[in-house]
Amino acid sequence: MSMFIVDGKTFIKKFIKEDPEKVLSAQFVIVSSTIRKLGKARWDKQVINSNNLLYPPQNLIMEYDDYKHNEEYKREYFNYLDRAKPLLATLIKYVIESDYTVVFLCGKKEMKYGYLNLIRKYIKSEFGFHVYNYEKVKKGKEKPSQINESYTLKLCNKILKQAKNDKKHNMLQTERGRKEYFGKMSKKELKKELKKMGLYDPSMDKEELIDMLETFA
Repeated sequence: MSMFIVDGKTFIKKFIKEDPEKVLSAQFVIVSSTIRKLGKARWDKQVINSNNLLYPPQNLIMEYDDYKHNEEYKREYFNYLDRAKPLLATLIKYVIESDYTVVFLCGKKEMKYGYLNLIRKYIKSEFGFHVYNYEKVKKGKEKPSQINESYTLKLCNKILKQAKNDKKHNMLQTERGRKEYFGKMSKKELKKELKKMGLYDPSMDKEELIDMLETFA
């Protein structure tokens, strides 16, 4: 049960060779403008390209020499990462509940921007969960850290529940969204929704149930 950050060069030269079992059971989260795939087709299902949520916005990358690793850089990036909380909560739950490994990857030269290390700090701050630096662990410079699994899981579930409610709310704001949302529900779920609204009629088929919800929800 672990999460790591690692650069592409270390991943190829050390991670794959030294921890082949971890590779087979790992979920790789690419946070890079230079890495697209891991090189082997069989790993494709184990890869998440998270650039739209985790890769720093261009202003932070382009103005890096001004920001460096100061508090403003950290604050801006942390604010940006808030939108990725549901993804991070999902990954953390995966690690705790499945006992698998999650690896955040970036290019070797991208390590200078420090954002993978900030992802570590963000996860520690927001979830109380420790993410390890793979290279430091292998050199004995970073030791195992204790976590409160129960606390972290409750927090993850709370975040995911809120994200689900937010998504539902946003979808119900448009005709297309309502059609998509209710179209994915089973007849039993549709009945339950209409019963809550006092609009259920036993004679209605599924299409009529959907139409009713699209109109009045």
